[in-house]
Amino acid sequence: MPNTVGGPRQHVPYTVPKEKHLPRGAQRTRPLIIFVLVAGASSIAILGSSKKLASFSLDIVQASGPASQENKSEANMNASPSPVITDEIKIIDSQGHPRIVMSAKSGNPVIRLLQTNGAPGVEVLLDSTGHPAVKLANPDPKGPTAALAVDDKGTHVKFDRPGGASSYLFLNNAGESGVVFVDAKGVRRLNILVGPENDAKIERFGSDGKPMPQLQP
Repeated sequence: MPNTVGGPRQHVPYTVPKEKHLPRGAQRTRPLIIFVLVAGASSIAILGSSKKLASFSLDIVQASGPASQENKSEANMNASPSPVITDEIKIIDSQGHPRIVMSAKSGNPVIRLLQTNGAPGVEVLLDSTGHPAVKLANPDPKGPTAALAVDDKGTHVKFDRPGGASSYLFLNNAGESGVVFVDAKGVRRLNILVGPENDAKIERFGSDGKPMPQLQP
C-alpha cells in the first residue's frame, strides 16, 4: 500500500447499497391497491360513457316527443266523432236554469235561448213547410218585439208592441216591397210601396181604416 503524507492510506471497501424492502404486510397489500386503482379508473370511464349515452338518448326522446304528440293530436282530430242522437238537448246555467233548448220533438226543428225565468228570448225555427223564422222577445213585457220570417207570400221583418201598434218591412213574391204602419188600435194607417214595375205610391188610411186621398211621392 503506498505511503502518503500523514501515514499510509487506508483502503475502505465500497459496498453497493441494498434495495430497501417493504414490510411483508405492505408487500401483500400492494397488488390489492393496484387492483383498486385500475378498477376505479375503469368505473370512471364507464360512468362517463353512460352519461353521454343517457344524454344522447334523452335528446332523441325530446326530439321525437313533440312530433309523436302532434301526430296523435292530428289523428284524434281526423277521427270522426260519434253523433249524439236524441230529440231534445237542454243546456243549463250554473244555477240549474235551462238556458238553451234544441228540440225536434214537435217534428219541426227549433232552437230557443231562454231567459232566467224560462221565457223564450230568441227562437230560431223551421215550420212544417220548411220556411224559417227568427223571433226576438223583449225582457220587458210592455216592450216591442221583432221577427224575421220567410213564408209562402215572401219575406218580412215585423215589429210588434203590446196594445196593437206594429210596423213591418216586406218584399213579396210578386216583387213589390214596402213599409206598413199600424196604430195602437190595430188599424192600418200608412203604406209606402214600390211596385214590381218601379212605380211608387203612398197610401193613407183614416182612423176608421178607410183610404184617404193618395200622396204622390
